[in-house]
Amino acid sequence: MAVSDMITRLNTQMNLEFHASNLSLHLSEWCSEHQLTGSATFLRLQAQSNVTQMMRVFDFLKASGAMPVLKPVDMTDEECNCLEAVFQRTLEEYEQRCQTLNQLTDEARKMKDTSTLNFLHDIEKEQQQ
Repeated sequence: MAVSDMITRLNTQMNLEFHASNLSLHLSEWCSEHQLTGSATFLRLQAQSNVTQMMRVFDFLKASGAMPVLKPVDMTDEECNCLEAVFQRTLEEYEQRCQTLNQLTDEARKMKDTSTLNFLHDIEKEQQQ
């Protein structure tokens, strides 16, 4: 797994999960402000799930001898004006993470990187739940 391109890609995936967590919390707050308690709760749970995924990638990188690098997240452009927009934004973000994860899996398969491939399959299964 010591291939630097794969490490860079895994760091990118970890940061996508970090961004997704922050986005979910940000949108959860918007829902709370608009008395959409159920949606706010759902988004908080989603944020926790993203943190868990982020930590799994972080731990995998560390166990592989790589340096995980988290980048700051800017939420200033993440405003929504209705519940439909909130969930449209979360869907777009989810699709982006899935696409990146699929690309990572394909790359690990091409490289015959079994440990990374097994790890990514586990992540994919969890993300589909």
